[in-house]
Amino acid sequence: MQPGRLTAPQVNLLQPLLENGPMSSGQLAEAAGLTPATTTHMLDQLAVSGVVERERQVEDKRVVITRLTSDGKEMLEARRDEMREAWDAALAELSIEELECATKAIAAVCSFVDDL
Repeated sequence: MQPGRLTAPQVNLLQPLLENGPMSSGQLAEAAGLTPATTTHMLDQLAVSGVVERERQVEDKRVVITRLTSDGKEMLEARRDEMREAWDAALAELSIEELECATKAIAAVCSFVDDL
């Protein structure tokens, strides 16, 4: 992780927190499509960086709730905007027809990989 800049996998992990608010690690792993171990590892790094805060539940010590910090929310929104601009620039010269063909091809590949 570059200081002050989130990676694409981190954005994917944090997006559900932005949309839904605080979540347990298990809920977050499921929402992001990651394993609990990967999620915990990533959240540990993000907590050290001040992007998220993690708090163990008083009533059930097994549950850890994660929330975005205000700095984390700003970083996530800025990185999403940066990524959106990069996608727009990368796809700007493609026609609608080319984008539709690419969409079909990507969907076919994703379906194939999901079925493996």
